[in-house]
Amino acid sequence: MRFEVNPNGRYMCPTCPSTYKQKGHLVRHIKYECGVEPRFQCHLCSKKFKHRSNLKSHYVMLHRDWSVSSLFSAAPDAKAKLDWRL
Repeated sequence: MRFEVNPNGRYMCPTCPSTYKQKGHLVRHIKYECGVEPRFQCHLCSKKFKHRSNLKSHYVMLHRDWSVSSLFSAAPDAKAKLDWRL
């Protein structure tokens, strides 16, 4: 896919006014952010995130008292919902 570049050399999102210095960042923006509903959800509090890394940070900061094993025992399907690899 070809993207337009503005006079400052930044890649322009075809949908919104966002611009990016690197083409890969624009591709990530289009895939995960621009007009897309968050697809990564915390099964403990139902908060949603557009990036898996933000979900992982959320677990570490807000649910740090939960160990990984207790998360799995708390919800039988939790192992399928949690993917700790980035």
